[in-house]
Amino acid sequence: MSEPRSPLWRHIVGSDVRTVAFMGMTKNTGKTVALNHVLAAAAQAGCTAGVTSIGRDGEDRDQVFQVPKPR
Repeated sequence: MSEPRSPLWRHIVGSDVRTVAFMGMTKNTGKTVALNHVLAAAAQAGCTAGVTSIGRDGEDRDQVFQVPKPR
């Protein structure tokens, strides 16, 4: 497999980072886009990636700030 040309991927691989988190407190800020980008780069490089989520779909209130969440 070829090495991805993504600067973000090269930065991750070139550092001692073993865990990357994509987080944010609002919708539509690019978290999923960034995650998918890194997952695609990992697959292209032949790296195994694990994914977990601590968010909950459908919750009425944000669990950190206790403010109402958009529907």
